[in-house]
Amino acid sequence: MRIALRERLASHNPYWVGEKALHAVESDPRAVKTDAAHTRNPHYQLGLSLAPAYIAFARHIVEHAESFDRVYFLSREGWMFMRMYHRIAAALGVRQHKPRGTYLAVNRRLSFLASMDGFTQPEIARIWAQYPGQSLRRLLKNLCLPEDVFFHLAARHGLTDPDKPIRRPRAHPEFSSFVDDPHVQRAFELHRDELRGNLTRYLGQRGFFNAGRVALVDIGWKGSIQTNLHRAVRGRDDCPEMHGIYFGLDHKPAMDEPGSTRHGFYCDTRVGDWMSECLLTHNSVFEMFATAPHGTVAGYHRDRRGWVHAEAQVEAEESRNFRGKFREVWQGISDYLSDYLDTPEALRTGAAELRPAVVDRVRRYVLYPTRAEATAYLDYSHVESFGVFQVSRYHFRGSWRWILGKRPYRHAPARLMKTLRAAVARRRAQAVGRAVLVVAGRSRRDPPPRAVSGTVERRPARLAGASAANIRENPHDYLASTPSARSDA
Repeated sequence: MRIALRERLASHNPYWVGEKALHAVESDPRAVKTDAAHTRNPHYQLGLSLAPAYIAFARHIVEHAESFDRVYFLSREGWMFMRMYHRIAAALGVRQHKPRGTYLAVNRRLSFLASMDGFTQPEIARIWAQYPGQSLRRLLKNLCLPEDVFFHLAARHGLTDPDKPIRRPRAHPEFSSFVDDPHVQRAFELHRDELRGNLTRYLGQRGFFNAGRVALVDIGWKGSIQTNLHRAVRGRDDCPEMHGIYFGLDHKPAMDEPGSTRHGFYCDTRVGDWMSECLLTHNSVFEMFATAPHGTVAGYHRDRRGWVHAEAQVEAEESRNFRGKFREVWQGISDYLSDYLDTPEALRTGAAELRPAVVDRVRRYVLYPTRAEATAYLDYSHVESFGVFQVSRYHFRGSWRWILGKRPYRHAPARLMKTLRAAVARRRAQAVGRAVLVVAGRSRRDPPPRAVSGTVERRPARLAGASAANIRENPHDYLASTPSARSDA
């Protein structure tokens, strides 16, 4: 009866085409666990909820891959999409017609330094525009520059407190003098040129400069890694044309340059679709569970043969995540993908047809989470490896006694907002604050509360127990591996 109803609806409304395909996957579970333990496990269920969004995006990449000579998946979220790309192409029987998918070990920190034309105020302002109030220590960490060298040079210009925030760098006389110092400029160029050389050689090893047009696949959100890569190598005669394919894109016109274009699949702010833009208000959940568990890229080194290798560093907080609740979410994603690949009706449905139904489901999760979903989300944490270097947590850390019990009672709403604002995260996570209110007592039948900002717990930049590993080693394989996926890892 339900299948017949969906078929009738699909013939009149494109939304139901995708919903009908997803229902075909979910109505006959084979790999997906349906026992009571997994049904009650909110982390496994979250994996089942996220899987259609990841799968439809990977399907979109497969359908458009022939427009490019090579398809590159950027670390770390690109790892999941590369796995899905290979498996979906194989299931569709088109793998031999698609360009090779290759994993690139890059991140914002390393690519930012390589992209800089010089250590100047306009270049530095690119960081301040997104992360204002940088201290000298944090700036050097964002630029991968050694503290021992630059702290000594900074002290000569009166910058004796490396942890003091610099609010207005252009109007800061000591900082301006530091930036203009010829010794600082030479030290900067030395480290930038070394990193740029290693990065360029690494890209060459991955066939980057042998292609005329390449696709860069990532989760989003502004596409800054793509911008940095283009700025770093645009002076080469063999620099390829780059096009970014993103899960979601918060488009910034200043990042567009000739030879570097981009688009977002679910969300692209140039379109002005308010329904899909809700994804950007709670983007951390999509980023967290697409992240490969090999850690962030810490740098590059050359072996005796001159071959460049990328190294990864796993923070202690991330390691705990990967061994705990994240593994359960990944298992749900993996099981759903297996059922999708084994459902002919779903494979016959294109990414564009799946998208409306997926956006509707994502919007429901972001704006109207159930009590179980909101409670589960508070167990997660997100490690920021660029800009602020902190661990974002989502537990409510205020005092309900102070908020509700203090006189005058009419000021309770203002005290609540003050508490939330005191711990606001820079990322736009309005749904997190909503989750706090959900857990505080809202039932599923209650009307959804208004969106408020999320909370964040600051942690030292250096977490105890951090370890380094060569990124050539395969990380924990949370999706079933394929020979083609392993060959490009």
